[in-house]
Amino acid sequence: MSEAELAGSEHQAKKLKEDPISYLENAPIAFRETSDCILRLDSGERLPVHKQILSLKSEVFCSLLLSADVCEVGNQTEVPLEDCTVAEANIFLRYIYMREPVTDEYQAEGLTKLAHKFNVKTALDHCDVYLAKRAGEDEDFLQMGTASSRSALDWAVMANTYHLQKFLARCELFIMQRYHTNPSSKAFIPALSPESQLRIYRGCAEAKPMCTAVCQSCGRTLQQGKSFHISKALASCGKDGCTGCVKARATMTDFPSEETVESWQNVKQLAPASIAQAFAPAAAPGSPAAPAAPQAPQPPAAAQ
Repeated sequence: MSEAELAGSEHQAKKLKEDPISYLENAPIAFRETSDCILRLDSGERLPVHKQILSLKSEVFCSLLLSADVCEVGNQTEVPLEDCTVAEANIFLRYIYMREPVTDEYQAEGLTKLAHKFNVKTALDHCDVYLAKRAGEDEDFLQMGTASSRSALDWAVMANTYHLQKFLARCELFIMQRYHTNPSSKAFIPALSPESQLRIYRGCAEAKPMCTAVCQSCGRTLQQGKSFHISKALASCGKDGCTGCVKARATMTDFPSEETVESWQNVKQLAPASIAQAFAPAAAPGSPAAPAAPQAPQPPAAAQ
């Protein structure tokens, strides 16, 4: 996020904190006075809203008004809004009343949390598209895990929890591309849902290996291709008298597209051999081929 965007985000967060009912800032005074419902936060803040507007946007809220958890205070209905900050409530209500888009990942996460709770699909779709676009445009947005940022695993778990399919596909593709080269990515896999794990394994199985011979001293690439054997002539670099050792490594390329990963909803029919292949480390150039993965036993044919 740029300095200008960060400053704008901090300004908006300060504004939401100072004005708990900023979602009604452009509404006529008469409209504010017609509020017939109060959202009561755990922190004690009371946010005036309109039953009809929230009920039109959310069937969950409509059902909540009929539950025993609400109470009547004068001519208003009080509804408890648990596990929610003032800022999150404001972002949610600004979207409901003003259709205001989110401007950073923190707002998107806050809006997603309440949109999922009240099943406001338009808000969920908005956050899904925003986060997927942000991850695609900002190469530093998704990371394998640093002290100063959330990891791709954290975002993948969040996307899976709230059913953000586009953003989840982006996170899964990011993990796929680093599965063989980053040891820490393997530790991430068990924390994901079984469906996410299968999509990642399938993507790794369908990727193609690219072999490269590189001088360890000067960094020159001597040979590159899908497969080759290093001859004795390439044991050392030899360019301009360089005696550096040549080392070959294999990386995976040509992963499925984000749209393809998103389309893999029913992945439980994935062949066991493909999953085993995804688990196996990439073969080094010139090494013998790995043994074929065992096939799953087939059920006996029905008797005629």
